[in-house]
Amino acid sequence: MRESSPINWWYTTTDAAVPFSYILLAARELGALPTTIAKRLRACNIASSHDSLPKGLSFSEALRLIRADELDEGEVPEAEHFPLEYLVKTALRKRTGLGHIVSLLNGLGIPVPDPALTIRAALARVPRPDQF
Repeated sequence: MRESSPINWWYTTTDAAVPFSYILLAARELGALPTTIAKRLRACNIASSHDSLPKGLSFSEALRLIRADELDEGEVPEAEHFPLEYLVKTALRKRTGLGHIVSLLNGLGIPVPDPALTIRAALARVPRPDQF
């Protein structure tokens, strides 16, 4: 492993596929297409979470969606970087539903939880009048 690799291998386990979001970051750094990098990894018997961008999502939109410009050098996008507030704002900006944004992030290899489950869990913690 080279320290100057465009993919941050420190966050990758040997038994898991490389998240496509890591490939996006490497493609941006190398000036290459993400599909080219995914194919090269596959040729080296390294699995990736996906082989291409989700349908209808451009490379620049994907980088914006994963908040690439907000990451520190060497940092990778994690599910924790995508709180419900971000998902709602992004859905409103893109004029789409929360489920679609979550689906896109999952398609980029970021396991963002279902917002319905997040909201249900939050509502379960809201005190009710009969609980006093």
